Amino acid sequence: MRRLLLSLTLLFATIGLMAQRTISGTVSDDLGPVPGANVVIRGTTTGVATDFDGKFSISISNGEVLQISAMGYATQTITVGPKTPSTLNIKLKEESTELDDVVVEVGYGKMRKSDLTGSLSSVGEEAMKQMSTVSVDQALQGRVSGVQVSASSGQPGAESSVRIRGTSTLTGNSQPLYVVDGMPIGGGKQSAGSNPLASINPADIVSMEVLKDASATAIYGSRAANGVIMITTKKGGEEKAKVSYSGNFSVSSVSDKLDLMNLKEYASFYTDKNVYGAFNQTAPDNELVAASQVGGMGTDWQDELFQTAISHSHQISVAGGSKETRFAFSLGYMKQNGVVINTDFQRFNGRINLENQTKKWLRTGISLAYSHITQTKQRGFELSDNNALAGIGTGGSVDEQIYAQTLISQPSTAPTDFDGEYTILGSEKQAIKRNPIRDANYSPIFVTKNNILGNVFATIDFTKDLSWRNEFGIDHTGAEESEFTPTSGSQANKQEFIERDNMYWRYSSTLNYGTQLGESKKHRFGAMLGYEAWKASWSGSSFDKSDFLDDKLFINKEYQNSGLGEDGTISGYKGAQTMMSFFARLNYNYDERYLITATGRFDGSSTLAPENRWGFFPSFALAWRADQESFIKDNENAKKVISDLKVRLGYGQTGNAGSNTGFINYYSLSNGAFGTGLNYGTWLNSDLIWETNWQVNGGVDVGFLKNGRISLTFDAFYKRNNDLIITAEPGLTLANSNASDSYLYTNVPDINAGSMQNVGFDITLTTTNIDKKLGGEPFRWTTDLNFSLVRNKVLELQNDSTALEGKTYFKESTRVYCKSVVGEAPGLFYGYKTDGIIQNTEELKKVERFAGTDVGDFNYVDINSDGKINDEDKTFIGDPNPDFTFGMNNTVSWGPWALNVFIAGSYGNDVYNLLRSKLEGMDRYEINQLNTVLDYARVITNEDGSKYVENSNTNLPRPNSKANGGDEANTVSDRYIEDGSFLRIQNVGISYTLPKRYTDKMHMSNFKVSFNVQNVATFTGYSGMNPEVSNSSAIFQGVDLGGYPLPRQFVLGLNFDF
Repeated sequence: MRRLLLSLTLLFATIGLMAQRTISGTVSDDLGPVPGANVVIRGTTTGVATDFDGKFSISISNGEVLQISAMGYATQTITVGPKTPSTLNIKLKEESTELDDVVVEVGYGKMRKSDLTGSLSSVGEEAMKQMSTVSVDQALQGRVSGVQVSASSGQPGAESSVRIRGTSTLTGNSQPLYVVDGMPIGGGKQSAGSNPLASINPADIVSMEVLKDASATAIYGSRAANGVIMITTKKGGEEKAKVSYSGNFSVSSVSDKLDLMNLKEYASFYTDKNVYGAFNQTAPDNELVAASQVGGMGTDWQDELFQTAISHSHQISVAGGSKETRFAFSLGYMKQNGVVINTDFQRFNGRINLENQTKKWLRTGISLAYSHITQTKQRGFELSDNNALAGIGTGGSVDEQIYAQTLISQPSTAPTDFDGEYTILGSEKQAIKRNPIRDANYSPIFVTKNNILGNVFATIDFTKDLSWRNEFGIDHTGAEESEFTPTSGSQANKQEFIERDNMYWRYSSTLNYGTQLGESKKHRFGAMLGYEAWKASWSGSSFDKSDFLDDKLFINKEYQNSGLGEDGTISGYKGAQTMMSFFARLNYNYDERYLITATGRFDGSSTLAPENRWGFFPSFALAWRADQESFIKDNENAKKVISDLKVRLGYGQTGNAGSNTGFINYYSLSNGAFGTGLNYGTWLNSDLIWETNWQVNGGVDVGFLKNGRISLTFDAFYKRNNDLIITAEPGLTLANSNASDSYLYTNVPDINAGSMQNVGFDITLTTTNIDKKLGGEPFRWTTDLNFSLVRNKVLELQNDSTALEGKTYFKESTRVYCKSVVGEAPGLFYGYKTDGIIQNTEELKKVERFAGTDVGDFNYVDINSDGKINDEDKTFIGDPNPDFTFGMNNTVSWGPWALNVFIAGSYGNDVYNLLRSKLEGMDRYEINQLNTVLDYARVITNEDGSKYVENSNTNLPRPNSKANGGDEANTVSDRYIEDGSFLRIQNVGISYTLPKRYTDKMHMSNFKVSFNVQNVATFTGYSGMNPEVSNSSAIFQGVDLGGYPLPRQFVLGLNFDF
């Protein structure tokens, strides 16, 4: 009987608990009702949204949990029981993650975002996850206002060009300073053969802060002239250890190809009497005559060079800790295959972040990362004006690179013969130098790189207000490059090898003090004093050997043995640079309304003479938080409209000591008349002084509606760079012209000559467009928009008539494509203007023209109207600097689903399509060309000897052999200037996160599957493969040398935690 009574009691109790009931209520905050709040039964999809008056009604069983949430408020839960009232009045509290509580990284410390007085933008972890990238610089593209990222190469592991608020120097490096967990990276003069950021796994990163104005960057002194990007990696927290996996699998292919002539078009073109006659041929090639009659597509050499590439990436991490110890470990592997055959990038990486509260007054930590990179590249995709030590395959001409040789290869030939052996297509004297497919498979460039990045710290807390932090870090990189070039025609085989070693160490010590004064604690002070010393050293050597017995034995890198070849050239370099610094920062905050930040830094650099060694770089910034004033803070109507309002004004200086290191070069035994010798690579200039960069920035941060549903940041700036450190004549050496004295080569010294300014503004707008319930699921749509406008101008050079020339080697000679002069933007295109085609003999005779010019050639404009076409008629013909850049990211989430669409673009930048000048040149016999040349100018000769162009609407000249004076394709003119404006759908992604009720059963805290398409589509009028073109410096930019194509990538991703 007792058991029966107990069973009945439990039964009725359970029925009572599970009984359905209706609960109604109102959701409000301090200002009144909260419409659109989500009221759901936790663990289910059952829920409602509050109406305009904040009211709701829901059916729920006793024992279930009611969850109430709204954007900007802390989520509340109520367990429903028999005693729970049927009518509830729920008051929501604002989330603790307001602006006052958001902490961001700044130089040598952290700061509340509300206390910032300088210009800073952040990229969070979620934005990083939306794209699959090899290097973190690629993830910045289009996401931060004021930052221009040009991904001009799709080669695996390639570095992007990053410019913060324009170009800060003319001939020097314009890349920003990267700081990883407080440790600057990439120290040293040489890049160690690879992109230094490629050593960092993007999956390890939790945030990036971009310091844009000088008041924010001045604390880093001379290294921050181009801005600072601070990277923070994942750390452990006070929680149980969490194991995470993130991985992806991707398929890539070229998004486009150039329209070259197929076999039928090619044969028709070269059997045209006007064409073969122009090359002094008396009759067409018989095989081409037959091909023109039979037809067919022939060999598509682009298809032979490109491939569908499969890549994958995996990372496992463990993070957690206690109050005393926090840890985070990660291991990663990625293999990215390129869309060009025999190109890839492979990375193994590991990272340890460990912090320990060793004593109550002592906290210690270590951050240690290791990466091992192997890369396979192809010659010519990273052409540079630097010497060969900048990297194998970066020197030489556009003509000789793999891609250009592929494009001009004849569709009437094939890469291999019937026996499967590679065909020999040409000789060194012909336009087609080699078989590009053979070279791609036999002559790749192998790169191996090992990097160790480590940083240890100890912080001593003397009191709750006073602490002392000491850090020591190293960044060591060792790299090797090698290439074996097999025999081709009369050219012997050859092996090249480069070895590099970069070492950077840094010690810093900072004393930090912070306190609040006054009875109401309205006065808050912060102060920091610091000391820092660092040294960067670099060394490298290179050699080549030739005349190996067997090509095939050396194609595989594992079997290459340089000892079996004949001695060639040996060379090398060695150098070092040191710096010592003293710095300070002072912060003052009065009543969360008025903010002051001041910094000062003394830098002493070894690159300058003792009397000029020290430079001082101050900054000062003010901010006013108007939203904390009573007319907003205590005004209920104003608070509904304005959630945040801060006005900022700052001034700061940074500097640049240049690279006047005079590092030693070891020159070759074969080239030196007196044997191997040592000399300074650069002649030293004892009068060189600091280049200074000062900037004024004014900005406003505004948040509209509750919790900043709309937020706007606007910054306007003026930046001026004085005493620019430039090379007087880039590439010029102080050497005897006698080739036997080449070991005496010494570069001319750097000098202070000139100034330039950058003026502009940048805007960031973030909106929450929709935040409501849809079909019982939370529905949210947010938009992030950024816009940047910068105007650069050269203000001074050595004198008003000085011009810095941007040159490159093309078609057997070096030509000037860009010029930088006083009063203009840097790197403007310089050459002749054209006015169509010379239509007839009468027009030909109007002015005196180049020798060999005839009807059907380009009609160059006589700018100075002197009746002659000569160098005096050259002028500025285009501007590679964009009018503005922009990016927009839209994220829509509905329950477990999320959709992301990200676009980026540039407007107003011109591109010099140098590759097109080769593919429309019609000045070499039997090379393939773009199919547009089929509409070449057809010149008719009358009985009286006069001539005219039959197809007068054409914009293409007549074919004309260079041997006959034809140089149309080589003359720098606006014929090859194109509008490089573009809008690119950078990424479209969709993801599904498994609901918690399922992950709990799987003993997981998160399970997410995603699918992304990258480089979806590009809308542009540019005829080349990629309108994003970046080159080596500000004085040579926007020239399309035929870079590695950007692939379209399909990525399947998986992330889970347990």
